Amino acid sequence: MTALWLSLAVLSQPTIGPAGYFETVEPKIVGQGYRFTEGPCWIGDSFVFCDVSGDTIYRWVPGEEAPKPMLTPSGRALGINYGPDQRLYVAKSGDRAIVRYDRKGDTLANPKMLANGFDGKALIDTNDLATDNKGNVYFTDPQFFNRPDPATIGPMSVYQVMPTGTVTRLTDKIVRPNGVAVDPTNKFIIVTEFSTNKLFRIDLKSKEMTLFADLVALTKAAGIEGRGQADGVRFDSKGNVLSTGPGGVCVVNPAGKLIHHLPAPGNSNLAFGGTDGKTLFLTRGSAVGFVRTTVRGAGVSNRVKR
Repeated sequence: MTALWLSLAVLSQPTIGPAGYFETVEPKIVGQGYRFTEGPCWIGDSFVFCDVSGDTIYRWVPGEEAPKPMLTPSGRALGINYGPDQRLYVAKSGDRAIVRYDRKGDTLANPKMLANGFDGKALIDTNDLATDNKGNVYFTDPQFFNRPDPATIGPMSVYQVMPTGTVTRLTDKIVRPNGVAVDPTNKFIIVTEFSTNKLFRIDLKSKEMTLFADLVALTKAAGIEGRGQADGVRFDSKGNVLSTGPGGVCVVNPAGKLIHHLPAPGNSNLAFGGTDGKTLFLTRGSAVGFVRTTVRGAGVSNRVKR
């Protein structure tokens, strides 16, 4: 387990670490042997995630030995969100689409297409998504797996899908938008930029975009080294932002200051869950696991619609 998750590449003693926020540091593995894991999400009573290259969405119930397939083929699903309506919203990179599902026991049913294009052009590579309390869906559309054709596909962007079905482009100024999360007050979203390890804040009323945090600068100042990119992002109940980044998981306060860091180089995504909302699920390459935190995640629900 240690070799799989915690190949710590910290060459100097960091000034900021996991103490005070993370109860456990070494992730407990719940599944491994996958091709490429992503899209972790808590869906009320269980943890789901994507094996992107394996074209399958898996579900793990705490206490069970191993995750089980929930949807296959998945359209090369990459991101999942459990909406306030207790439906699953899925970003399908292979299908270049955002699709909503009803949960039927251990499976997904009644797919509804929410977005597969904008302004007459197809999407590129739908990556991650989040929902707010008004039924809006926000998703990122970078280029990682699919090769874009400028004649038929628009620029890498961040979009909003309204409850009416209207799709709006929020910005195409982020070089490679990746993870997205809605803040607990539903006033803004945070979007990660994979290539530069930066986090951007987009105000949902004015649509103004500002730089929220530069993870390279923050981790360098704290003496933290190690591989990792700004990919998955989540809020906790105190308004702190958790993002994968250099050397592991960065915890950034509402003022944009790095306050904690979990050494776990190479993680791709994260999501809060568990019965108390203090379990942080992590995806990394061929494995999925979790650590425990002292702070509850924002918006974690244990309601289940079957």
